[in-house]
Amino acid sequence: MLLPLAERGSVNGPSACRHAAADQWSRAVGCPLTVRLQQRMQQNPTIGDGFDLICRCRDTGQITISEVAASTTTAQVEVTFRIANASTAWTKIAFSAVHEGGGWVVDDTFCPVGPRNSIYDNPVRTCL
Repeated sequence: MLLPLAERGSVNGPSACRHAAADQWSRAVGCPLTVRLQQRMQQNPTIGDGFDLICRCRDTGQITISEVAASTTTAQVEVTFRIANASTAWTKIAFSAVHEGGGWVVDDTFCPVGPRNSIYDNPVRTCL
């Protein structure tokens, strides 16, 4: 939902979430996230020394997405990011989504392995 299609294999794929610098992470341009996640992403677009908030990494290669749990009102999806040019070969991030206004929006991201470290924690850390 938040990943640009280019990161999922389509070189020319658009993303409502990375539309333009001024509109990045904006519900107004169609990015599917809750108001609180929008505010967090706009406040802190990177972690520490330029790490991306979505993958909590600098470079990604292949991305694998799998649904972990779902109900009629909530869902959890895990994404494995194969990391290019890093000592860690991969990192896994969980996305928590809620059904809101007739559609699905992401409300939180966290580490499914090791300490949870929600996107709302301060500081946000990279995942194992």
